[in-house]
Amino acid sequence: TDLHVIERFKAFAQSNTNVTLWDGTGDNPYFGMLALCDGLIVTEDSVSMVSEAIASGKPVATIPLEGHAPRHIAFIENLLEKGAITRFNGALPLASPIALPDYTQLAAERVKRLLASNH
Repeated sequence: TDLHVIERFKAFAQSNTNVTLWDGTGDNPYFGMLALCDGLIVTEDSVSMVSEAIASGKPVATIPLEGHAPRHIAFIENLLEKGAITRFNGALPLASPIALPDYTQLAAERVKRLLASNH
């Protein structure tokens, strides 16, 4: 992540007592943060990171970064259009995220149907 983005995150974390910014030392608290946070602010440089943030079911705001492939840009624009993410505006995202299907349940139901049809 670019230094100016890190500095912006540091300033935000310092001005909000309920915000934690991991400095890279010690065990990575990533999955605990996903489970316990009220909202997430992530940079747009990783499709995986944005996807994991959305999958947490928490409100997600993103910070755009330059220099991405057209398909990466299309991914972010699609999420913005669908309301799955918002752009970081200096405040913790509090809006409810879109409701995502329970893909594990859908996959399990599909497997059961496939298994039942093969008998």
